[in-house]
Amino acid sequence: MDSSSKVTVEYHDPSGIFPLISRDLSSRLPLRNLNWRSQNRPLRQIKSLHLDFVPDSLTKKSLQPPGPQNNSERNTSFDIVGNGGDQRKTNARERRHQIPGLQTSPYLKIYILRCDDKVTYKESERAKVREWIRQSTAAKKKGEHDAFEYLILHVIIPDTVAASEPRWREIKSEEIDDLKERPKQGAKWPGKSSRTVFDKLRADFNESGKNAKDRIAQIRLPKENFPADLLPTPGISSTLKETAEEREKAWIDLIGKIRTLILDPFDQRVRQYEADITEQESRRSMPGFNFCTFFIYKEGLAKALESIGLIEDALVIYDELAVGLELVLRDIASGRAEGTATTFAPYTDDIKERLTGASRPVTNGTEPEGLDGTITISETIEDDYREKIVRSSISVFDFYIYLFSRQKTIILRLANAKAARIQLGLSPKGGSEDLILISEVCWRAASFIHNNARILRADLLMCRDFETTMKLSDADVESLVYLWMYEAAGKVLQETASFALENLPELGSGNHPTNGHLKSPTSGLRVPGGLSAYPSRTSSLRTNSLPPRNSRLAELRNRPSLQSASETDLMARPPSSGSEDATFADTQPGFAELVSYRASLIMMQRKALELLAQQRGWQTGWTTIKRSARLQMSEVALNDTIKEQVNGHGQDHTAGSSLLSPGLESALSSEAAFHETYERLSEDAMRYHITATQAKSAEAVVGDLAILKYHQGNYEAAVSYFQHVLPLYTDGGWNLMEIEALSIYATCLKELGKREEYVRTSLLLLGKVCAKNRTKATRWTKPDVDDETSSKFVGLMDTLVVASRQFDLEVVAPAEQFVNRVRLDRAIQLHDDCDGFSVPLTLNSLLAESLQLDRVSARLASVADPNQTIDLAVTGPVHMRGGSNEFLLESVAVAFGAYRVDRLLFEAGRIRFEHDFSQNQGEPGAQSDILEMPDDPHQNRIFLYPAQEAFKAELSLQSDIQLEATRWVEVRLNSGRNHIDALDLRLKPASAGLRLRLADAVYGNVDAREEEASTPGQLALAALPPHTSAVVQVPYSFEQPADRDILIRFTASYRTSQGAFTFVESFRLPTKLPLSVDVHDNFQFDALVSGFTIRTTTTSPLCVTHAALQSSSAYEVSGPPAISIPMPVFEGEPAKLAYKVIRREVPNDSFKGGNRKDSLALDVTYHLVDEALHTTVLARFQDAVANSPFAHLSRLLTSVMTLNAKKHWTPADTQMALLVHESSIPSFNDIGWEEIIPCLPSEVRHDITTWLKDWHAHNTRIAFGPETGSVGCVRSISIAVDVPSVDVVHRVSLALVEQPRQIKHYPPILPVGQPIHAQLRIASTGIWGRRGDGARSGSSKKILPKNFHYELLADPDAWLVGGQRRGHFVFQEGRETLVELVLIPLRLGFLSLPSIDVQPEAPEQQGTEGAREDGRGPGDAAATITTETHYESRAEVVQVFRNEKTTRVDIPETAKAMTTTTTTRPVSRLGSAGTKGSEAA
Repeated sequence: MDSSSKVTVEYHDPSGIFPLISRDLSSRLPLRNLNWRSQNRPLRQIKSLHLDFVPDSLTKKSLQPPGPQNNSERNTSFDIVGNGGDQRKTNARERRHQIPGLQTSPYLKIYILRCDDKVTYKESERAKVREWIRQSTAAKKKGEHDAFEYLILHVIIPDTVAASEPRWREIKSEEIDDLKERPKQGAKWPGKSSRTVFDKLRADFNESGKNAKDRIAQIRLPKENFPADLLPTPGISSTLKETAEEREKAWIDLIGKIRTLILDPFDQRVRQYEADITEQESRRSMPGFNFCTFFIYKEGLAKALESIGLIEDALVIYDELAVGLELVLRDIASGRAEGTATTFAPYTDDIKERLTGASRPVTNGTEPEGLDGTITISETIEDDYREKIVRSSISVFDFYIYLFSRQKTIILRLANAKAARIQLGLSPKGGSEDLILISEVCWRAASFIHNNARILRADLLMCRDFETTMKLSDADVESLVYLWMYEAAGKVLQETASFALENLPELGSGNHPTNGHLKSPTSGLRVPGGLSAYPSRTSSLRTNSLPPRNSRLAELRNRPSLQSASETDLMARPPSSGSEDATFADTQPGFAELVSYRASLIMMQRKALELLAQQRGWQTGWTTIKRSARLQMSEVALNDTIKEQVNGHGQDHTAGSSLLSPGLESALSSEAAFHETYERLSEDAMRYHITATQAKSAEAVVGDLAILKYHQGNYEAAVSYFQHVLPLYTDGGWNLMEIEALSIYATCLKELGKREEYVRTSLLLLGKVCAKNRTKATRWTKPDVDDETSSKFVGLMDTLVVASRQFDLEVVAPAEQFVNRVRLDRAIQLHDDCDGFSVPLTLNSLLAESLQLDRVSARLASVADPNQTIDLAVTGPVHMRGGSNEFLLESVAVAFGAYRVDRLLFEAGRIRFEHDFSQNQGEPGAQSDILEMPDDPHQNRIFLYPAQEAFKAELSLQSDIQLEATRWVEVRLNSGRNHIDALDLRLKPASAGLRLRLADAVYGNVDAREEEASTPGQLALAALPPHTSAVVQVPYSFEQPADRDILIRFTASYRTSQGAFTFVESFRLPTKLPLSVDVHDNFQFDALVSGFTIRTTTTSPLCVTHAALQSSSAYEVSGPPAISIPMPVFEGEPAKLAYKVIRREVPNDSFKGGNRKDSLALDVTYHLVDEALHTTVLARFQDAVANSPFAHLSRLLTSVMTLNAKKHWTPADTQMALLVHESSIPSFNDIGWEEIIPCLPSEVRHDITTWLKDWHAHNTRIAFGPETGSVGCVRSISIAVDVPSVDVVHRVSLALVEQPRQIKHYPPILPVGQPIHAQLRIASTGIWGRRGDGARSGSSKKILPKNFHYELLADPDAWLVGGQRRGHFVFQEGRETLVELVLIPLRLGFLSLPSIDVQPEAPEQQGTEGAREDGRGPGDAAATITTETHYESRAEVVQVFRNEKTTRVDIPETAKAMTTTTTTRPVSRLGSAGTKGSEAA
């Protein structure tokens, strides 16, 4: 350990008793929690201060055994300065170096005094102590660079006179920290002083004054711990025995004085160094400035801070010096350093000897811990670097090495690393390590090695040019650079080893993963904690071969995220005694960074080893693949092993071996040894990457191991590795590496006999090769067959097809990897003699060879209904050559509408090349790998339409609807030109809740086939001659709300003499009725008035062409005298109808209550205006097409017009058309003909475009009336109307007696307050109830109540009622009840007559008389009685006026204040008069 890491304490021990106190002294070290306060610095706390006790020159000389002196021992000036003197001239005075601080001087000097009695002290020891103090203080130099303090330590030996001298008094208080002298014991010697040796020392050598320092300490050695042979003879029997508390206080006193005496000279030195640095800084811009001198001054401060324990401050200084060195070198390189005295050695002259020198002896393949070999960085540190810096003769390479070594040492000590604790002489397992700082060492080391390797290469080249005796070839230079990189990284790995790395996850042993879990390996990779991540350097060979370990990698690859929750399980370790510490290491900060940076250093080692091996012609990993690709230009089969050829550099094996360290010589002794070392380093790096959750880096290492296993012939292990590494190349876009990896992987599978996997992998390989060709091939050109990658695999596809024919299952491969620029022609080709169509398919094959296909097919899916598909195919064998190909796909389907390409399929043997266009359909650019123009929205879409004479089928709901009857779906069929031998209809409900009762289907003009059992969901029909129409009605039920549409997928499969064909189409049928009808009933005494309100439920108006309420056997209906037909119905403007219903006189036994035959029926015939308007336009267009040259396209043109014309008219347009009897026709662009015309054959596109534009130009408007176009779109609905059952209907009237109308057709005029005679008449009937007829026939099942009560309801502010306002009456058919009343109006104006409320009495209120007559009790009466009251006087009103008798007019004196006042008074007050004016009677 460098002495700068400790504070040097020099002791002078003439009696040789330091070893007796060294154990107790070391147990109290290091010093802890020191507080240092400086004038220009804040208070700093020193957590721990390590002391290095060294003997002075005289003590060291006395400890050496007698013998001849070896004068041949070399002593440099660095040794003289560093060790305090030349061993050959120990008595000579020490010379002061010209640069202060270069040497290491003690902060404290201790004189260890053995004085057994006062006589000896007085006679000899006092003079010796004084002489030592004089010599020590005389050695102080000018300045404070070597400031120090001294301390006299009196050590008392047992059984001596001094041991009987007391030091402490009795402790009277409980404060154990108070040191007090003991009282004297025993009798005093006559004439003797009571002062002890300790007292005399303090009196003689302690300074006096307030701030005087106490430099005297005393320690008593206990007799039980003292060697018996060293005790004085004879001994003193009466000695004092020190207690444990007193002994501890003495040690505390000694340690406290050491703490104080060390901090004072440290403060002096720091101030001196800061002054020197300030002076040097001021000279930086002056001529003659030397950075090396400045470096020594500033490093002196850093060493002082480091020695005292201020590690962070020392690290900052070294970092500043590193930046300063960079700036100096930059100035020198740029020529801006003129005038400075800074110089460096041009090159490192001894680097070759230091790297390739003989290694020290080893024991059992391991190095002594804490020592550095000749091939490591620390060897260069042990040289006289500082002396070279002082002389400005150090090379830049050595300067950087020294700086990094100092930084590394400081950071490791700051991190409390294991290596630092060992060098400090502490226990390796003491305290916790700061993994963040340890990882920083690894991070700095990676950058340092990378940068310094270039400097070393430049040094070696310059050394070769300057030193004529040194013969280094270019290969030797590179070998030395790689050797240094390997050893430097190894040294850093060794020094940054931590206990947290002891229990890293083991890589599972075995050739395959074990169900994704870790195994407890017995021969797996193990790295002892705290040691290097590689074995000893004596030999890197192993007797056993390591199988691949990848179960951990498999788990890491399968995890969804590097920070997922499953990471805890993956990091689980096998049970061990250190599991608790391992768990802590996982959660300790910096653990992930440490393993990550260590992995980088191991990869640097592996790279250096690989480059060294290349000089010997040994290669592995991807280097082998790249080199073999350069050397082999001929065709290579998959099962051939690549043979390595050694180039000129690799042949010089002897030269390369002579420039290797002993450890690397064993690793590169043979190709097998190199592979073993390469595999070991790869596994170590992979383990660190896995621990750091760096899946990509770990898989990259796995790829190298896979190549290694392949070359070793271990195909099973190579396959296991490739299974984990191939996804990395796919995701990372490493196309060339992926192709080579797949090629080797396929070879391994073939060697293992896994043929199905071999075929799948080879297909994937060819797909990658085709992807490479895609980037190179130009548009519609054949791929470059002469390409090295493509030509390597020519003929492989045919081999795979032949091999696949033996498989039971099909092998599916993505078609987009082998073909692109797929284009399906939008213009279909209709057949002239049969139904169906054909479509040209154009594609570009990326294969470099021709492939024979058994079948090429495509599947089309409807844009409106993706579940409706059509298949197109061409049966083989067909040949698909490399480059452009065209196939004519044929289909036997008849369909209409827009379709898109849903799937593309090629079949060759048992291999299916398939591409599904429906996947990622909504993502932009999802089909860019296969379509010709992926940005064109119509690229993979075509518009299908049938021929004019093709089979036709239409589905619709019945136009005549009876609400309460079964509803039907009508299937209208037309055979067209086909003579259909058998027809199968399949109706598949696509709406939830829809049920089609096919078993109850009704056939019209076609028969059902009965020779075979009917398939569920299918109707089997018999033959249908050409040009024959038929109708099939299928009842249905719908459980969903009536306002939803129903979707039916219809398929008709029919057989003709030319083959089997299929008609497919999906029909969406609206179930929502376009109108709604509300009814309101008003009961009269002998008639029922029913009012009907017809509303439209859509935004389009409708026309009612007929409406009638049909009579029944029980009721007779009479309608209004005239109804305006047709009757328009707009949204918000309903149509209203009223009918009068009279009860027929029928025999009592023929009427049965609740019979549906007795119900009325409202029949409404109507049509929607938008449908009628559309039918009118379509009829005109059909006539024009039929008389045009394009009659053969009539089904296409009319269907397009039907689909798009309705979208043109808005609700406002249809309302306006109904009002003004005229409407516009959609234009050419409104119909969207420009999207349909490209789907037609090219020879008719121009002509039909001209004809359509001309027709739209001449047909812009069309006449339209309420009944125009109604043919074909008339609908009818029959609604059953039930007559409500009312038990009793009361006719009530309130008439004013003897009140003639003063004015004709004017309400009666009544004076206010005058009584008026009125009569209330009540008549009741039961003819409107089901019970009423039974009552008349005397066979009622339940007796109607006889008693009713009425109540006259009048506003008390308007009417005063006199008479019986409430009363009872008895119900009797045809009987009228008369009640006399008096009404007095109380309010002026128009008043309605009071209303009358009639209700049946409750059952318990019915009289006992009725119960006696029919033998029933009161409880047998009806629980609920329905009644209606027809109040005939409901609308009658009267006018009430004042009965005016007098009028008074006041005439004011002036005209301006004229007012007129009218006063009405009762007759009894006519005699009263005002003071002014006149009165008239």
